[in-house]
Amino acid sequence: MELLERVLRFVPSDIKLRRPGLRPGVVPRPKLSAQLQESDATVGLVVAPPGYGKTTLVSEMTTAAERPFAWLTITEEDNDPSAFLAYVALALDSVEPLDARTFSALAVSQADLASIRLPRLGNVLAHTSLPFLLVLDDVHLVHDPRSIELIEVLADDMPPGSHLVLAGRSDPPFSFSRMRANGGLLRIGVEELAMSEDEAGVLLEQAEVQVDRPALESLVLRTEGWPAGLYLAAIALRESPDPTASAERFAGDDRVVADYLHDEALRAFPDRLRDFMIRSSVLDRLSARVCDAVLERADSAQRLDELEASNLFLVPLDRRGEWYRYHHLFRDMLQGELHRLDPTIETALNTRASTWWEEHGDIDGALHHARAADDIDRMAALIWCNGPGYLSRGRTATVTRWLAPFTPDEVAARPPLALAAAWWALTAGDTESIGHWASLAEHGGDAILPDGTPLRSAVLLLRSLAGGEGLTDAREDAALAFELDRPDSAFRPIARFVEGGALRLLGEPRLARERLEDGSRLAGVLHPATHVHCLTQLALLDIEEGALSEGASRVDRALQLVDRYALGERPGMTLAYAVAALSHAREGRTADARAATKHGLWLLEKLTGVGPALTADAALSFARATLLLGDVNTTRMLVRESHRLLARYPDAGVLPARLREVERMTDASTVPVGLAATPLTPAEMRVLRYLPTHLSFEAIAEELIVSRNTVKTQAIAAYRKLGVSSRAEAVEQARDLGLLDN
Repeated sequence: MELLERVLRFVPSDIKLRRPGLRPGVVPRPKLSAQLQESDATVGLVVAPPGYGKTTLVSEMTTAAERPFAWLTITEEDNDPSAFLAYVALALDSVEPLDARTFSALAVSQADLASIRLPRLGNVLAHTSLPFLLVLDDVHLVHDPRSIELIEVLADDMPPGSHLVLAGRSDPPFSFSRMRANGGLLRIGVEELAMSEDEAGVLLEQAEVQVDRPALESLVLRTEGWPAGLYLAAIALRESPDPTASAERFAGDDRVVADYLHDEALRAFPDRLRDFMIRSSVLDRLSARVCDAVLERADSAQRLDELEASNLFLVPLDRRGEWYRYHHLFRDMLQGELHRLDPTIETALNTRASTWWEEHGDIDGALHHARAADDIDRMAALIWCNGPGYLSRGRTATVTRWLAPFTPDEVAARPPLALAAAWWALTAGDTESIGHWASLAEHGGDAILPDGTPLRSAVLLLRSLAGGEGLTDAREDAALAFELDRPDSAFRPIARFVEGGALRLLGEPRLARERLEDGSRLAGVLHPATHVHCLTQLALLDIEEGALSEGASRVDRALQLVDRYALGERPGMTLAYAVAALSHAREGRTADARAATKHGLWLLEKLTGVGPALTADAALSFARATLLLGDVNTTRMLVRESHRLLARYPDAGVLPARLREVERMTDASTVPVGLAATPLTPAEMRVLRYLPTHLSFEAIAEELIVSRNTVKTQAIAAYRKLGVSSRAEAVEQARDLGLLDN
């Protein structure tokens, strides 16, 4: 449940997973509904321009369906494939509950989409136990290639007996040729959705409009059966003294319909409703709460009830009567009227709407209204206050979309935008751009950012994370960033982690430990990724000081946090897995060490955008672990990579010396054949740690609570693997290989 709550917190789904309700007065389309429901095709495609009743038809089908279904309304946000996949996971979970690990692997994981997460989605679909119906409405809004690929996986892997229904204004941008060929696709388009004369007659009848048969034929001909046009015509004709004559004159093109609505229909509403509709037209979604806040009134619930009761122009978005939207054409006309009356009111309304959506967690909505109000400074504030957090959760595509509308000059002129661009560059691995944007942001001097962070502190922290000038500069920048920042800042534990990590590599373990323990305390449960980083660095200090059990305990705590918060597929967790591999290998936990190495090396390939010191530190930790596991070829590869990373790094602290030490240990003449073939077991490692002491085999046996013969057998096995024949030689060889501390 905790995982679901976190996904819902970061992925607003208040409206997305609701099916629009069917209102009284809707003309039923039983033949089309049955065609969709009873088809053998696994994919149904409902495609037509606005106003053809696509959503209504599919909603009618789901109402009649005798099986579980989920409804997902597509928005622009779904062009972030991570967000889209999270919504799909929520939809599938509503049909058939997923276990926590499977849900996490889809909704929270940051693994590669094409090679890992999409195959996982296909596997989840293949293992559903009951046939179900999944609806993706407004699918035409998807244009990101990766989100399109996700829909293709849904289409290709939909299990037998289940249906995927795609509804939109245009055909999705991928090929259905194979599905068409084998009957796996049913397409319903404009021709099928256009109303017949009989259906148009029912619609007019329900609106209490009576026209003769020739007038009805003329109206259907002029509107070409367009349901929205017929519906709007029915509303207008109801107020006409001569509906038959008016029907003959009614035209079906958008301009004429909009003019007719403006000239005839809007005037039919009383002033209180007309004013409410014009002002609330700035909102693409309406509820009593948002309308009260944006329009600064307290009667929005009553106004919406009046509009709902009239069955005019208001489209319900849920079955509880809470959320609505205006008919698209009607809203366009209302917005034009608002702009004509007073553009300043429009700006004020959008500003209040932006604030409301921000307070309710919809940053996309807040940004949309800030742009409508032409308030670039507010957009910059919203992006800075939310961008780093979104980036830390893998929502890179969303932040990319937020930044896309701005010109380079607009970004450069606003420090919050420049810093958000720098964080984006850090995530994307564009180290050159980090410095560029941070330098431009620095022109803001001693300004305070919208979230209360001092500008100077934010710039220094970014530079320390990039680490391009060396460890000394990184340490000093992180320390000053910490001192300048506000006490409750989410960036302070990050500054402590960077400073502590730099101090460890500069050979100052005592001060490094102080900083890292402080960072771990500040991070707590609110910043789990930073907490993991601090624990990892502290574990390395323990290992380097010979406190193997303390280091192993910290590694276990770090990995528990990684599992609990689904951090295991973030490249930034590379060092955590490297230290886990090293700790496990030194304890003789060979299987665990190999597993940590395999996963960690996969992450290492993807680690970009951070200082070379962190990457080299992880590579050398893996090198030491793989050497203990007898995988000398991998060790040598990691040594070469570390040489490449450190070649152009001006201030690398102890890393060059450690590189030379690992390089010496990988010399073919120093790696025993037995150890390369079979690493030491945990029991052999326990005995090995006692060999440098004065204790006899009998005394060691008492310490380990085993027999003297057991200790002797394990010691001889260790001698053989190390390629030695005596206790003294075993100690010397183990120290050379890093199995024992000097």
